[in-house]
Amino acid sequence: MSSKKYLIYFQDLGGSRYLESVLNEFVGVFNHSDTHFFFHKLSYSIKENLKSKFHESNFENNEIKDLTKQDWIKILKYKGITNVVCTLSSNYLDISNSELISASKELLIPTLSFMDHWKGFNRLYDKNGKLKFDTTLLGVIDETSKKILAEMGCNPDSIRIAGNLHLENLTKRKSNLIQLKPNSAVIISQPDNISKSFKSLFNLKIFKGVSLIEFLVSQNRIDIANFTYRPHPKEAQTLNNLISIDNLSYSNSLDISRVCIGINSMLLFENYLVGNPVIKLEFEEFKGYEVDPIPYSFGKSVSNLDDLLIQIENEFNNSTPIKPINFFTNSIKSLEGIIEEFTSTNLQRII
Repeated sequence: MSSKKYLIYFQDLGGSRYLESVLNEFVGVFNHSDTHFFFHKLSYSIKENLKSKFHESNFENNEIKDLTKQDWIKILKYKGITNVVCTLSSNYLDISNSELISASKELLIPTLSFMDHWKGFNRLYDKNGKLKFDTTLLGVIDETSKKILAEMGCNPDSIRIAGNLHLENLTKRKSNLIQLKPNSAVIISQPDNISKSFKSLFNLKIFKGVSLIEFLVSQNRIDIANFTYRPHPKEAQTLNNLISIDNLSYSNSLDISRVCIGINSMLLFENYLVGNPVIKLEFEEFKGYEVDPIPYSFGKSVSNLDDLLIQIENEFNNSTPIKPINFFTNSIKSLEGIIEEFTSTNLQRII
């Protein structure tokens, strides 16, 4: 039996999917009685996915929400935890993830986390701009991310390039997209993270007094009945039944053939990787809300509403399958080194 006792925590959905892909490759490392899984309500779907590979006793029944540092300290001490693996979640809506990292630091427990995208690096910092929620080892996607974090004050010696196994696996999937109906599209939402209102950018009345959704509903050139809207998990405010809501599970949503419209979200990028046509909205009206764009060129970009309508029609008339580029390779090899270092090394020397 391992001499280490692991606490593995899942909070934000994107980071949880990344962590799930890692655990699926390293079941043998963590599948023992001294591993304890904790889940925030946002990531509860991941719990069901992992149950087929890990012991039932590994899963804690309590759903995490609004835990303080002292709450986590009690849990870490009671369980005798020696190592923590966790997501890196925004510390604006629920600080449970950040407080777990703080508690681990106070108890000198080594921590491992992964940044699954190229945005949101500010989640490592407190409200005063102090680097506070970094982990002992921090896996990032690529050199671009490593450079950004180093420039922001993160210790380069703690950063490891891990690739993105989840995105790599999406690119390798066989293209068996199902067309439920012709000329269909999904609008992939993006919340306002700048003001922290978390309202959908597509519900803001910034186009001569109407929102993007209201504009599309008013057009005769497209059949809005074939359009659905996929809200962000953290999104606030409803769309007042203007458009059908896409309630498909994450996995099922990536099996559907349709045009995908959005700004700068990872789900938009993921749809591109599985072979769906993507239209990126690079509107001046959205510029003030967009930070840390994905540093790869993908999909078709439009800069105004007229071009958007034209591009939607072009995509509906285009039957040529998408052949996305595999941006990530050898993620497993990179992760093997990181997991080996984290599980077999005395990392307390660098905490």
